[in-house]
Amino acid sequence: MEHSASLLTDIGLGIIFAAGASHLARFLRQPLILGYVMGGVLLGTHIGFGLITNEASIELISEIGLIL
Repeated sequence: MEHSASLLTDIGLGIIFAAGASHLARFLRQPLILGYVMGGVLLGTHIGFGLITNEASIELISEIGLIL
């Protein structure tokens, strides 16, 4: 149960940060993809705030995205 709650939290944070960064990119008249990338960088463990610490859940999300 702990793993599924962590996965849902990571997905929610990813959506929130991507939406916020894309709005900022649109305000600055930059491509939306730049906002999405910056949202991901801000969530990461190496450069950003380190809000997502379970890298296995992010790998799972990325593999599902590749399949779709």
